[in-house]
Amino acid sequence: MTTQDIQAVFVDVDGTTFRHDIYEVPQSTFDALRRLKKQGIKLCLLSSRTPEETVHLPRSFIELMDARLWSAGAVVIENTKRTIHTIHSDDALTLMEYARQHELVVRYSTGEKGYFDQRTKPEFSAIFDYLYHTQPENKRWENDPCVCAVVFADPTRQDELAQKLKHSRFTKMPNCIEITPHGIDKGSALIAQCQRWGIPVEKTVAFGDGINDITMLKAAGLGIAMGNAHATVRAAADKICGRIEDDGLYRCVKELGLI
Repeated sequence: MTTQDIQAVFVDVDGTTFRHDIYEVPQSTFDALRRLKKQGIKLCLLSSRTPEETVHLPRSFIELMDARLWSAGAVVIENTKRTIHTIHSDDALTLMEYARQHELVVRYSTGEKGYFDQRTKPEFSAIFDYLYHTQPENKRWENDPCVCAVVFADPTRQDELAQKLKHSRFTKMPNCIEITPHGIDKGSALIAQCQRWGIPVEKTVAFGDGINDITMLKAAGLGIAMGNAHATVRAAADKICGRIEDDGLYRCVKELGLI
């Protein structure tokens, strides 16, 4: 594959295209994405953000995308079509009961709204304030449809919970486990979107920085980790570009000859 063959670019949001210190998409990133689209390259946001966590992202950034895959691909929005996949009801019940038993904080999303199941703690509420400038409501889960969930737990509890989930995908991170419907993670979401577009997966580029981006970077024809990415993400990537605060994405697509 040469860079002239690239037909689609998939990008993560936080730490890849969106800076939290200025709470904005860098102008260089906007410029790169606009120029890619002008060249006829499809653009897709592929983020673990839930739909309600996107309300403060720049509308012009969102509208630039040909497709938006939220909740790691559990929520697909393209044109006016919206498709939602939910966690199996048995697993949703299992994770809620386990979290309640061990007094763990859970954030779950219905695909329309996000909630903490009954409780939160100041340190976790602060994460949502910082990342999304929005706060899930406290509401007991009662068989609500659930497109994704995050359980804040140490590695031992994460391992215990993961063994109990029979119908879901999960990604373990330093302070939480992210749970998505069976067969859905960022890698499978990229592959499915390529199928919808009729684009060969090998003709794609993906940019990411988080542990949950690893499957996406491995699925893409060319997986690129941001310079600010977690070390395990950089190790899994085909290429490493500059940090987001150093115009990493823009410099990389220019170096590749895509713009």
